[in-house]
Amino acid sequence: MTRFIDARPDKLVEVMRRAHVEGARIALRAPPGDGAAVVRLIAGRDARISLDAHNGLAEIDGALLLGASARRLEQIGAIFPMARPLPPVPLAIAAAAIPYLVDAFVHSGDALTFDGDPLTTPRAPRAAAGPSLLHAVCTRPALALLVRARMRVVMATHATSWREELKDEAEAAARVRELVEQGRAFAVDACGATVLVLAPAGVPAPARAVPARFAHTGHGRGTAFAHSRTLVPGDVDAMTAALRAGARVAGAPFIGRAAALERGLEVLPVVDVATGARALATALVDAGAKRGAP
Repeated sequence: MTRFIDARPDKLVEVMRRAHVEGARIALRAPPGDGAAVVRLIAGRDARISLDAHNGLAEIDGALLLGASARRLEQIGAIFPMARPLPPVPLAIAAAAIPYLVDAFVHSGDALTFDGDPLTTPRAPRAAAGPSLLHAVCTRPALALLVRARMRVVMATHATSWREELKDEAEAAARVRELVEQGRAFAVDACGATVLVLAPAGVPAPARAVPARFAHTGHGRGTAFAHSRTLVPGDVDAMTAALRAGARVAGAPFIGRAAALERGLEVLPVVDVATGARALATALVDAGAKRGAP
């Protein structure tokens, strides 16, 4: 039976210290039977969402579930940047499991390293390439937990969304590439041969488009996902293969990002920063060796 540890995001370091003394393995997420104690983040009364409509930013508590956050944003007039259905996990764990979410849509955030050190990333726009403190929450393994995030959203009064039904997965992948290259849409999400588009008002839709909410319906388990894998935005073959394998392909045209959203749980261990940094360095060296790097 899986053992759960309940904690607020900003109190997780205390849980870590107890686990270290006890010699227990803990994880933000793990498949059944893994043996690790799994953290369940508690939202509590302090977990809130606020909206900066002028700048298109929503501040979201890390313990709030993605779906609950999307519903709350809809109530106050904003659209969450990823199409529904969303995985039933808190934002903090989604950040660790789905790097695409952080890379494309998290503007800045407050985090806590697993050694207990708080960090706040700059609120000014970051460069489209290069390292960012935000990446500490989605490395493998994660070096920090996202306590609060300021996410890019679209105000409903200034947005349009539609659905396009294409011939097959290859045509859908080509359409995603086209949208990303044009850079006018805010977010796109393909599942099978269906492409959803979320764009600022005024962006024209093609003749085949049908007005629709930014949500997949009628695809069942095919719309579920648990982690992301980065894709080259222009690689239609990789996008086609991902769609044919049952993944969703999402893109953020305004920043030139694309990813495969796939099913399947992976272990997200909670480790101290030194251990995490060593694991990250080892992974980078191994990846370089596989590519024939010196």
